[in-house]
Amino acid sequence: MVAVTVGVAVAPEQTEFLAGLWKPKFPSAEMVGVAAALVPGIAEVAGSNATLAEGPRWEFVVAPGALQVRTRDWVKYTRTAERQQRQGIVDTDQLAAWIKVSGSLPADPISTRRITSWSRSSRANMVKTFCQLDYSPMFADPTRMPAMITLTYPGDWEVVVPCGKAGKAHLKALRKRWQRAWNEDPWALWKQEFQRRGAPHYHLLMCPPQGESADGLHFRAWLSKAWAEIVGHPDSDEFHRHLCSGTAVDYADGLRASDPKRIAVYFTKHGSFKAKEYQNCVPEQWQHPDRGPGRFWGAWKLKPARVGVLLNPQDGVRVGRLLRRWARAQGTTREVTVKRTKGGAVLSAYSDVIGLAGAGVLESRKARYRSSRVRVKRLPACRGWVSVNDGAEFCSQMARWLTLAEDTGVQQGRKGSVMGRNAQQRRVKQGKPAKPERVDRAAEQAAIDAELTRLASLPLVPCEKCHDGVRHCDGILVEHADGVDECSFHSECMAPDGDHAEYVACEDMEDEIEDYSHRCVACSG
Repeated sequence: MVAVTVGVAVAPEQTEFLAGLWKPKFPSAEMVGVAAALVPGIAEVAGSNATLAEGPRWEFVVAPGALQVRTRDWVKYTRTAERQQRQGIVDTDQLAAWIKVSGSLPADPISTRRITSWSRSSRANMVKTFCQLDYSPMFADPTRMPAMITLTYPGDWEVVVPCGKAGKAHLKALRKRWQRAWNEDPWALWKQEFQRRGAPHYHLLMCPPQGESADGLHFRAWLSKAWAEIVGHPDSDEFHRHLCSGTAVDYADGLRASDPKRIAVYFTKHGSFKAKEYQNCVPEQWQHPDRGPGRFWGAWKLKPARVGVLLNPQDGVRVGRLLRRWARAQGTTREVTVKRTKGGAVLSAYSDVIGLAGAGVLESRKARYRSSRVRVKRLPACRGWVSVNDGAEFCSQMARWLTLAEDTGVQQGRKGSVMGRNAQQRRVKQGKPAKPERVDRAAEQAAIDAELTRLASLPLVPCEKCHDGVRHCDGILVEHADGVDECSFHSECMAPDGDHAEYVACEDMEDEIEDYSHRCVACSG
């Protein structure tokens, strides 16, 4: 086999120049693990006698470009796996009985699903997956710059790629040719899109090799030749045109991929603008169930780097609220279609319109639809995920905040916390009145209960005025021995004549107490 030159010697000054052009920030799997270890988590009881109790477990998942808060019920998952295992045994027995009777395997079920566009769930899964991948092996060589590679099809594309399976077979063949020509298995991300004429094309983010391939060609020439031969259009003219203009290598777009979030945003940018949404719509030729487009995105050799940390419920809610506030501060919006009616929609009590007057009213108030942008709501119920530029750095800062909150007892979201004080300072600078301090009802009730417990432990002493056994605290009557609540203070009764049952005013009390029906100790009224 001919020796392959994967790289070439690069001068130090050239390496510094390339490093100045592209400054990536991709946290490695080791950095993600170190950042996750800083989070104050909890550990389940281990051992042979340990039992897993029912209920959800709060978990915080850290990735290079994503942070997630979730709850998982492991007992429920275990029961689901057991049911699936039992159902698998039943299916195997039924299949064995079928083969015994018919002598052959049953036919595959006919698919009836029609895929017409790229779904929102698939877009969200792509962003989440691309943000969780470990890109350190892909960008390990500083002399190889990332590039965005585009693979297109000739004008008469239906002949060479009649369905989605054919397109995926072409990508698989290109990967195998890459391995033979450059003696390496490429790391890459790919995304499938469609042109206005309906032809599919692929975008790949990878680091092209330097030097010459086993065929003695540089990368651009080798890519054009390999892709044209893989597609293999039967018409010679179409093959020649496809050989000349079937591929593109753009280093400018590749240099924009400086962190995991920017990579995910680049692959979804066409779906964010209405003018480019046609690239995610499947052509009529591929909408048949047997000719579906298959997957719209994928990755080669890249593996996710996720580290989960178990949290107690209090910290789980804190982290969820923190991420939700941060996501709201980003101001992310999405485009929706809303219904508008001039003058307001007609609310009629009748099912049919009667007369020309009613028809005229409905004609003048026809509903119109227009596009509007609304704020994206993330992490409902403190569960969900967000994409960040550097997950390790974000996690380390949040771990520091959690540790500070636990050490100082600062309640998340309270006005006395660090975040609350900063918000109050911003309101003062803007000339707005400061919001009143929020009262901690739980702490106030706990203080009252503690004081009552302390007073109840005081010894009984005879009262000087009523001569009953009472408990005194700093000269204030607390409770009579018989347990009946009497006048709270020993003083002269100031109630009007005849109104002892309704009004009792003491010298230490500023306001009158209404509907006080107990006996006054001072005057026995």
